[in-house]
Amino acid sequence: MKTLLCIVITLLMSCKADRDLPPGQIPFRLINNIPVVEGSLNGKKVSFIVDSGASISVLDISQQKRFKFNTYDQGSSAIGYGGVANFKEVLGADLVLGDSIAVSANFRAQDLSTLVSAIKTHEGISIAGILGSDVWNKLDAIIDFKAKCILVTNW
Repeated sequence: MKTLLCIVITLLMSCKADRDLPPGQIPFRLINNIPVVEGSLNGKKVSFIVDSGASISVLDISQQKRFKFNTYDQGSSAIGYGGVANFKEVLGADLVLGDSIAVSANFRAQDLSTLVSAIKTHEGISIAGILGSDVWNKLDAIIDFKAKCILVTNW
């Protein structure tokens, strides 16, 4: 309990100065109350939506050539608010969040171009996909909306 309290206090005190965060902390910004993190996908700078309510992480298949990842059809699907969505499996997607947090995930791919285009038009930000709870659970992440920072304890 003391360890968790120390981690939370450290998080609250250090994330506010998001310019020079210690290792294991990822700043995010809110876009219409949606957290967005920055990193790199296969060496190219990128932004992702943080969606801890999504069970999987999804890359925009329309950006497959830009980010040089491969996909194959495994017949994957998921049920959500909008109905059933079909996905492709992703190979060759190396994601680094912040400056140094390597993310190992089983990404799926789907056409997110409508969402990506709307965010680009209204906010001026290019989104490459959505990072779901599979990523945040694996990283033992604590998402702090007040400090606008994600503390990663397992990386």
